[in-house]
Amino acid sequence: MAELNEMLDNIKHFTDCYENIPNDFDVHADYLIDGMTKEEFIKGYIEYQKLMVALHDELYQNPNEYGLTVYDKKTDSYKPAYAMGHPILWLMVSLSQAGEIKNDILYVNGEVYKEYVGGKAIGSHDGTPKNVDKLITILSKCGIEVEEYCHNEAKDFTVAAPSNPRLMTAIKASTLPQYSKKSLMSDYRSFNYRLYSIGMKEKFPFELTHTYSLMNEKYQKFMSELLAEIAKAKIGSPVIYHHNTDGGLLNFKNLLLYYNLEGPRFGFQGNENVYKNRDYFLSMPEPYRSLWETAMKCRGCRQGECRYRNIVESDGKKTVYCMVGGASYPRGYDYDVAHIIEILTILKGKK
Repeated sequence: MAELNEMLDNIKHFTDCYENIPNDFDVHADYLIDGMTKEEFIKGYIEYQKLMVALHDELYQNPNEYGLTVYDKKTDSYKPAYAMGHPILWLMVSLSQAGEIKNDILYVNGEVYKEYVGGKAIGSHDGTPKNVDKLITILSKCGIEVEEYCHNEAKDFTVAAPSNPRLMTAIKASTLPQYSKKSLMSDYRSFNYRLYSIGMKEKFPFELTHTYSLMNEKYQKFMSELLAEIAKAKIGSPVIYHHNTDGGLLNFKNLLLYYNLEGPRFGFQGNENVYKNRDYFLSMPEPYRSLWETAMKCRGCRQGECRYRNIVESDGKKTVYCMVGGASYPRGYDYDVAHIIEILTILKGKK
């Protein structure tokens, strides 16, 4: 029963992260498909959000009807049929990716959609809900007409919203940015309308992410300055991993930068340059010195010979160093941008 309650609670609160979509925002021409205007996209996108709220409410009220649960004879009660927490999001995105728009009707390629039903990933998150034949019927409760659909058959079908012009076109367009697929459970899920201000193949600036919009002004300033200085120092462009709606990971060369609303956490990936500059690291003020001292100590992670282990004897005392140890900076400190850049410069071998 606890598992069922947890599942229902997740469905109930799935839309809590939704942004307030303004009545006017920038929309790149890439998303004005099928002759759609900017104003029509915005209206359709707002209607898409309303639809998602209605669909989750219907799913929460009637989970048995849409295949979310199975009856357990042993306990004489219902339990979750599967663990996936975003079946509605999966449904809308998989339909859009398998279909093409013409005159506000989504023509779904049955073969492609069957691949998604069979487990093909729709983006950065894999997994497929069970009982898709039941799940898809939820659309009719919210004004969406599905015609010619045959479960487990590679047959083409259509999805339309005759009473809501441009809705299906806007939904299809919303899945076009490359970052919509990478951020299904963060920016796309939260209806981050800033996704559509840049072209679908352009790099998505961190300052436009949903998480950034939730940060306080001080935190925003720190992140913007840090990213600007990293770019200036030619450390490399980050790979953005979106974890959820309020945090994620920026993966740089020699640095894993974890971010959420509580602050940044830095995981430096050590190399031989740490050992070469050990006197510098051990002369740092606290808390940095202790963090690097711990990182440079050999932890015996490899048995026998280790080419990264180095023993230094001074004043009759032996110290065993790890030549590739990297420090981890926890959350809770006001880190200095210049300090972070200096560490990355050393790791890069430029100092």
